[in-house]
Amino acid sequence: MLPLINAAAFLLAMTKPISLDASSSSSSSNIVNNPKKWLVVDFDGTCSVKDTTPLLPLLASRLEDYHPNDENEQRRLGTFQLLEKEFFARYQLAKDQLDPQTMSLDMALETLDQVSDCVTEKVSASRVLQGLCVPFSKVQAVMTRFPNDIGQPSQLHKNCVATLTQAVGNDWKLGVLSINWCPSLIEATLVAPVLEQNTRTNDVISTSQIPIWSNKVDKLGEIELLVSGAKDKKERIVAIQKEQQSPIVVYVGVS
Repeated sequence: MLPLINAAAFLLAMTKPISLDASSSSSSSNIVNNPKKWLVVDFDGTCSVKDTTPLLPLLASRLEDYHPNDENEQRRLGTFQLLEKEFFARYQLAKDQLDPQTMSLDMALETLDQVSDCVTEKVSASRVLQGLCVPFSKVQAVMTRFPNDIGQPSQLHKNCVATLTQAVGNDWKLGVLSINWCPSLIEATLVAPVLEQNTRTNDVISTSQIPIWSNKVDKLGEIELLVSGAKDKKERIVAIQKEQQSPIVVYVGVS
């Protein structure tokens, strides 16, 4: 059975860092002393204040060194906004057609994921995300160069990094499981800061020790769907339990 905790409770913990030590209770002691325990977090809306998906075409444009607000950038943003509207319309229609009397949870999730997959194909064909296939250091540079356009919209919840760093320091294995299309953005805003803060007080760990399971974009702007939706997330968590022989996987996310 997969232990799950409410995302709202986790966000509350972010505003007031918690102590994950062995002294709080006998049950928490068992968890902390277990060397095979995973904390897997969603990114958009869980760690980040806002969903960063609408930010990605703008980020891609700035990564390709287009001048802010030029014709190419406006074309990207306009195309993406149309596809975004199509997604929400299709998603609402699919939700309205769900029948809990005849559909299992997996069937319902698959129905909703099909909407996302369909629109994702159109996003790939539009090439509005061309430019996202870069190292995270370049994303950080663009965030610094354009703090209002890129940096602020991708900010994390207060104390998010501190809370996750504390978990890593208490021997939790951390992973990020997201349907986001840009792992470099996740690494730049979340993983790298956790690693940086962790090295100040704990043993040095590498980025390879904090895996990011997400979708990704190639050099042409085409999206490779590795985590299509909630069903794929469920399967990934089960795989972590089996591959890592980990009896404890705590997932924190909105889906």
